[in-house]
Parts: sequence; structure tokens; C-alpha cells
Amino acid sequence: MLKKIAEKSQKYSSEYPYAWEYRYEEPDNEYSHKYSCTRCGAYMFLNEMGLSDIMPYICNIDFVAFSAYGLPYYRNEVIGYGDEKCVNLFKIDADVITDNWPPHGIRKDGLK
Repeated sequence: MLKKIAEKSQKYSSEYPYAWEYRYEEPDNEYSHKYSCTRCGAYMFLNEMGLSDIMPYICNIDFVAFSAYGLPYYRNEVIGYGDEKCVNLFKIDADVITDNWPPHGIRKDGLK
């Protein structure tokens, strides 16, 4: 499913100015599902409106949304925090409450 979403996003991002663009990444031994957002429609729109300072709060909604579905979610790069892309990682066999909170960008210990 993630592969299909990534493929469709390539088409939509060329047609719609605020579309998201995703790249599917092959799973590895640590993460069972991986995909990156290389173009964020929300960031582009809010930045254009002069509201990019609220992006980190919007980005953190992902943790809440995925935990509602019982998916342990990790992220170590976020466009809204100034990174080049958002890296979305899942560990299917991990606890939903992860050690990745607070998320990258607002951690005091410097870890991503």
C-alpha cells in the first residue's frame, strides 16, 4: 500500500501546488515499514502564509494519529523542523508508546 501511495504522490505533486510527495523505502531489520515525505503540502502552504512556526506542532499530530491505530511510530527527520524530508518509520512488534517522545526537534538531549 505504501508503494502505491508513493507512486500516486509523484503524479499529484506535479498537478497540485500543495500536494505531498512520498518515497517508499524498503524495510530493514529494525523497521518493518519506511517511507519519506519529500514535499509537504502543509509546510508549503503555511510557509507561504507566514505561519511556518506552527509546523512542528502539526507534525507531532502524526504520533497521536498512528498511536490511535496501534502503530509504533518513529521519526528522525522532519521538514517542519528544518530537515530536508520527513522520515516515517514503523516497528510493528514494538510498544505503541515509544522512546521517541518527545520527538526529534523538541528533544532536550539532542537525540533524533
